[in-house]
Amino acid sequence: MRYNAEGKTEGVRYEELTPVLVALAQQQQAAISALQARVTAQEEQLNMQAQQLAEVAALKQQFAELQALKRSMQTEPAEIQASDALLAMR
Repeated sequence: MRYNAEGKTEGVRYEELTPVLVALAQQQQAAISALQARVTAQEEQLNMQAQQLAEVAALKQQFAELQALKRSMQTEPAEIQASDALLAMR
């Protein structure tokens, strides 16, 4: 910018404006690249968490099945003893 003696704008020095604009564009591009890298990292983290969540769900299902099997195994001896008692009575 060119200013007069009173400090008011007289004109623009376009030859000085270009390097400033280029520097600002480069700064913006660097910020965009950093944000893109951050988004990519967050997407990868999200994918890992989704996989972990699926694994946890599968483990919960397996645990429920094991608990059911344990319950059935605990009731079987009582049933066997009852049937043995009935056979002994005959």
